[in-house]
Amino acid sequence: MNGFEELVVRRQDEPDLVFCGRLIAEVFEQTLCPDDDDLPFRAAPTWTRLRLYQLTDDRWVVVAEDLRALRRVRRQVEVCAGVAELVGFLGYTDLAKALYQRAGIDARKRIGAEGTLKTCDSLSPTTQEAQARAQAERSQGDDLADMDSIRDDPVQVAIVDREAVELRLKTAEKAGYRRQVAVLEQLRESGFERGLAQVEPAMLSRLRGLEAQFPNFAEVIAYLHCQLALCLLAARPALRLLPLLLTGAPGIGKTRFVKELAELLGAEFHVIACNTTTASFVLSGADSQWHEAKPGRIFQALVRGRSANPVMLLDEVDKMSSEARYDPYGPLYSLLEPHTAKRFIDEYVALELDASHIVWVAAANDTARIPEPILSRFRVLSVAAPTRAQMAAVARSVYRDLLATEPWGSAFAAELPGCVLDRLINLSPRLLRLALLDALGRAALRAGMSIAGSATLAPSPDDIERALALRLPGGRRPLGFTWEETLR
Repeated sequence: MNGFEELVVRRQDEPDLVFCGRLIAEVFEQTLCPDDDDLPFRAAPTWTRLRLYQLTDDRWVVVAEDLRALRRVRRQVEVCAGVAELVGFLGYTDLAKALYQRAGIDARKRIGAEGTLKTCDSLSPTTQEAQARAQAERSQGDDLADMDSIRDDPVQVAIVDREAVELRLKTAEKAGYRRQVAVLEQLRESGFERGLAQVEPAMLSRLRGLEAQFPNFAEVIAYLHCQLALCLLAARPALRLLPLLLTGAPGIGKTRFVKELAELLGAEFHVIACNTTTASFVLSGADSQWHEAKPGRIFQALVRGRSANPVMLLDEVDKMSSEARYDPYGPLYSLLEPHTAKRFIDEYVALELDASHIVWVAAANDTARIPEPILSRFRVLSVAAPTRAQMAAVARSVYRDLLATEPWGSAFAAELPGCVLDRLINLSPRLLRLALLDALGRAALRAGMSIAGSATLAPSPDDIERALALRLPGGRRPLGFTWEETLR
């Protein structure tokens, strides 16, 4: 029924509460403990999670939770009959705005210039009835607020063997390896299992929506559609993709696409800048006896995170150092093969990790610089530079994204002026975003505080030109695309 399913709310002293709905948005915010200079990495994080469910009668159920080491420590639940009620419960924090954006809710219309809720006078009779029902339900005991857990927790898998950790901890304590002991104790505190991000049917339609933001990634999106469809055939459809390599010219949006994809999939996202990766210990850690040694990026991603299948981006994977003595590609030979990744060893803690669930995506400009054994482990897809028509869609998407995610977004007009759009489509996606952000700042400076909150500000072509002059001193030609070449 269009993705709706029966959801069960477990309660300690009462029968389970059942309702029909579907998850339409989920966002996380991580809060780490303060840094300790004596530890190789931070302590286990606390996560705030917001989930938004749509019910069959068009109401919403919003669940706000605080988690630590995958254990729930606080939860609030609210039934909302409209945008005004939803914003009234969640407010307009950065995390709430991310939830609104992912769910496709324009919450700005409900917020006044000073951040207060506006009265919603134009609610339909159906919505008003839904509000009355929601109020009646809350007055009858607010059943949802009393729930103990929802039967939608992710599948848990072990990332490390408990007995191996305890044995290694005793050995490190006996040897006096104080820093290694601290790391192992933090691992034990955070738990030995992590959740698997799940694929949902609604993600297929959201993936189609991603094509509006990245029209030149149509082939990549079509491939991902097929892979997610395969995941959905499983009883518990965990996110699982073959290693994927995106190739193409610099600045066409590869990194931003992968970041948006990870958010769409509700997966953790980590970036490894391969152009600065000069040795294997960046990924696999260094022996704890070396000075200033620490665990590798794989260990840190799995131990500090909440997920066993995060999206790991190997950015500019073709620019890794090729020096054989410190070959940074070395760990990838085992990490990119599931059967060997299950027993991946971090040299710092000398423990086997199950890294086989990690979703690997790489970006490169020149595949000829990647060792053939590494290249053969990827599904390679080429991304072309966007056409002129596609760049217009990209410019609109970038502009709307800025308005939706920035606290000052409500001060600007909903659409870009055509004369500004004509100037932006000659830029690369990377430069477009930077130039547009500078131009919006110039428009705000020109207007001052006189029209703050009125949603009438707009950049001008001159703002774009000045932004480009700032970015490209000396009158150099902007880094864009030659459309005649692109269209041949």
